Amino acid sequence: MSVLENVKSHYKSKLSGELQKISVPEWKTDIYFKSAHPFAVESKIIELQQAGKTVEALVESIILKALDPEGKPLFTKFDKTALMNEADPNVLMRIAAILNSTVSEYESVEKKLREDTELQLIVKIAKELGKSITEVMQFSVLEINIWAAWFKMETEAIKKAHGNNATNSNRSRR
Repeated sequence: MSVLENVKSHYKSKLSGELQKISVPEWKTDIYFKSAHPFAVESKIIELQQAGKTVEALVESIILKALDPEGKPLFTKFDKTALMNEADPNVLMRIAAILNSTVSEYESVEKKLREDTELQLIVKIAKELGKSITEVMQFSVLEINIWAAWFKMETEAIKKAHGNNATNSNRSRR
């Protein structure tokens, strides 16, 4: 087999591979996708990005890559306006990030996040403050430690309150 035959064979096997699935609880649905797409699909998205139309590129990637369980497109070009104006941007960005990355990248990041308590803390701080992870990673060690202590105190207070509620409800039953 020639090198070009090997290239085509490899790509064909990626295109015919199993559908991957992501759950989108906000939309009460699952989105299916393939880990590879024809360059024509990718070039349309790249073109929009290069034109400075980042949001449109994200939505376009969802329209072109999101599939139903049978592998049929979940959206059409006619859904673009609604997705751009009537859908939660955070959900769209999360979906687009997964659809535009390789599955193995997503899975490795997810695995790292599950195992790395320091990274979990950074994400929790970012969420609490409404900041990006990159911004929080610029914090000093002291700031991160203060947040860690604060979250620990908060958790203990909640546990104590639940313990007191359980005790009080047992007393009122007597």
